[in-house]
Amino acid sequence: MINKQIIRESLIELAEINSLEVGLYDEKGSLFISSKNHKQLDSEKIASLAEKCTSGQLLAKGGKLVCKIAQDKGPGYLLVSDDAKADEKVLRTLASHLGSMFRLTEDKPDKASTLKAIMTGELKGNDIYAKASRAKLDTDRRRVLFLVETKEDSIQTALEILKSMYVTASGYLVMPLGKDSLMVVKELKDCEGKEDVAELAEEMVSILNTEAMVSARVAYGETAIYLDDVRRSYEQALAAMEVGSIFYSQLNVLAYEKLGIGLLIYQLPKDMCKRYVSDILSNSNMRDIDKETLDIVNSFFDNNLNISETSRQLYRNRNALTARIERLQEQTGLDMRNFHDAVSFDIAMMINEYLEYLDR
Repeated sequence: MINKQIIRESLIELAEINSLEVGLYDEKGSLFISSKNHKQLDSEKIASLAEKCTSGQLLAKGGKLVCKIAQDKGPGYLLVSDDAKADEKVLRTLASHLGSMFRLTEDKPDKASTLKAIMTGELKGNDIYAKASRAKLDTDRRRVLFLVETKEDSIQTALEILKSMYVTASGYLVMPLGKDSLMVVKELKDCEGKEDVAELAEEMVSILNTEAMVSARVAYGETAIYLDDVRRSYEQALAAMEVGSIFYSQLNVLAYEKLGIGLLIYQLPKDMCKRYVSDILSNSNMRDIDKETLDIVNSFFDNNLNISETSRQLYRNRNALTARIERLQEQTGLDMRNFHDAVSFDIAMMINEYLEYLDR
């Protein structure tokens, strides 16, 4: 936070040296600090002056001389002299000096808070690199962002374990996000690629699941080449986690670039999804198909449309399975033994899962 005492002492000293009576206000009109005999103005008048005054501009109004002091982040301040005929050069110099002191006495951002601000879009454009420089955050490193999600009552344990594993290692940052999630940011070496990233994600899941008995899932997006890419990579990790919860609940590691058709469906409008399911099922309804039949079809697909292997795996009579598939054909107009019909129905089942998710 800004050290108010240091600013106050400097303001009083400089005001006395230059024989000025001044007050320093924030843009909402609250008096921040002032010299001993400054005549305080009401907040509405200050707020009105703040709207009219730009950074470094001098404005004479109501017998006062006003200079605005802009800040790198957040609202600025107004330096108000009680004498409208005060030396403008002196007031500008005082304002410039105070502005420099504000920047020097502000808390310097750390790497984690800076990355979090980039991820959430709080920092954009040139502000990213300005704050990264202050936080001593390398701007030319490739980074991968791992979103780790677990149960709310396990998140603190997961955070402590991952910190103990990675914080002491070079190029890692571990930070909490929400009640049930945290983020691990890894700076990649030149020799590290996609396989290394996938192995690291698997390692995190394994450590949490086996050593801490914490059930966790890890999702990650594409590698952020520049700091500007960090937000995109974060949003991809969020999307991967959500797509995984809809279509790939059996997976503990979710890579954005490997989501396949699940990601495509996730990006489709709801009306288009409904229309596709209706067209494919010939006005039949997915809810009319019983769970046992759907389980058989999924196993049939997993076994590459091989009815004999499906029969063996499910311990079911081959003829009984064939009869079930033929009844489904009568119901939907799709023959699951035909590759194109099978693909269409598989997509319809995934879209139906997505629609149920949206309804929830």
